[in-house]
Amino acid sequence: MSEEDKYVKRAKRIEKRLKNYSVNSENLVNKFMEDIIFVLDHLTRPNKSDKKKES
Repeated sequence: MSEEDKYVKRAKRIEKRLKNYSVNSENLVNKFMEDIIFVLDHLTRPNKSDKKKES
């Protein structure tokens, strides 16, 4: 195996690892955003007991 092939294989492994990191990071951010939206949605909804008091 030549020196160049060794470096090319290493670069491809690093590229694959970085791509996996970026995909996992993106998935983590999306999950957190969904959770934050869920919590904020539930916090902004009026309770059923509040609706009864108003009417």
